[in-house]
Amino acid sequence: MPRLDQLEELDVALKTAAKEADPKTASRQVAEEFYDSHRKLIEPLIAEWVVEKIAGLIGKLRAKKRRESNRQLVFQAKLGFAHIPQTVDLGSGQVIATGEATRKVFRKLKVQLRKAKIRSLEPIMEEIKRADALFARYTRSKKTEHITWAEIVEKEAEKAIQQGLFDWPERD
Repeated sequence: MPRLDQLEELDVALKTAAKEADPKTASRQVAEEFYDSHRKLIEPLIAEWVVEKIAGLIGKLRAKKRRESNRQLVFQAKLGFAHIPQTVDLGSGQVIATGEATRKVFRKLKVQLRKAKIRSLEPIMEEIKRADALFARYTRSKKTEHITWAEIVEKEAEKAIQQGLFDWPERD
């Protein structure tokens, strides 16, 4: 039988450990025992895993900083739309900022997200339903059917600020 490469060996060992572990034992404890018994298999991969974890944490911090400097995204988050993506794929290689999306284009987000199989789909889908309800409120007449998401967010933010729900964001 051919020798499995290191990742395949690790995968088989992890599956075996998960299958053979007592259901009442905490996953953390199973992981600690697995690590202790399979150090030689794991140690060459530790540096790569640590770098990936650190890169993920840095990416989240950088994204947070970018969001904080974008007025529309600050308002979106304060209005309860923190999970809505920043872009909409229109197909045929055309991508636009979500803020530029009209109601018709915005509805494509729902389909796009379902196809992408986003890990935590429920909060995003709930926000899209609420956003569509806002679009419905603002697109009752032919005159306003081309209003964009950014314009709606701005109007809703102004209302919230007037009601004292939050303040204007600080500018750098």
